[in-house]
Amino acid sequence: LFLIASFPYNSTIACGPIMDDFEGYSFLMPELLEPASPNAPFLTDFQSFYENYVGADEAQAQDNISEWMDIFCQSASEKDIAKVIYGLSLEDMEVMRTATQSKNMQLEPILRRNTFALHLKKHKCTETMDYLIFAKRCEPHVTAPSDIWEAPARNTEMMNKLIEEIRPNFNKIKSNYIRLRYAYQLIRLAHYTGNFRQVLVLYDELMPQIRPVESMMNYWIMGHRAGALYRLDERVEAAYLFSLVFMNSEGKKESAYRSFHIETDEEWEQCYKLCQNDEERANLYALRAK
Repeated sequence: LFLIASFPYNSTIACGPIMDDFEGYSFLMPELLEPASPNAPFLTDFQSFYENYVGADEAQAQDNISEWMDIFCQSASEKDIAKVIYGLSLEDMEVMRTATQSKNMQLEPILRRNTFALHLKKHKCTETMDYLIFAKRCEPHVTAPSDIWEAPARNTEMMNKLIEEIRPNFNKIKSNYIRLRYAYQLIRLAHYTGNFRQVLVLYDELMPQIRPVESMMNYWIMGHRAGALYRLDERVEAAYLFSLVFMNSEGKKESAYRSFHIETDEEWEQCYKLCQNDEERANLYALRAK
């Protein structure tokens, strides 16, 4: 009787997938990890780590905010940057853009003490504001629905219109850094339309028009290029690029980790030969051991 009572029993009955809870021993409690450690997610699993600390989306947003702060020499606070980028509606941004360009028009009351908004207005950063507005317009087309069971409805016609709105005038964008950000938006739009050939075409067309600049955007773009290559059955190059994203981008580390696939020893040898140094080779071994 004791043995029968000791067997695990799952009484859950439902229509749909059933995720059984882990039954066994674990010698590591995720909540006791040091979250600042870059290796923390690998001491447990990504799901447990992000449930206990920070989600992948939050990690990406934090990277984005931190880079904007670096670009503006920390004259704007992270909190204020987050408010403008993630807290304003498209209509709010358009009003802010008008105020930025105007000598007499004040910012809206909620932004009059916002260090990021004040910086953009003081220096008449209209090109930056134009980009932020464009990114906000792209946002509904590239974000996942709140309901994970709902298939995203992509308006591919509008997404292509957004691409063609910027593409012919790309070389007229004055700021090299803003060019890089626009390139990311266009390549990401193409990715989410499912036109993976266009992702590669846009990459080859736009990236040579950007002077080399140190930015996490390079790896965000690389991730979309890798995804397109993988979908087009160029698995070896895709795996190598995902390994670089994994090694260099905190915000995209999880997605690169999950997207890295090497299926045969032959693919492994080809991918290994693409590595440029010992650090890349060691990183590749770490990924293969996942």
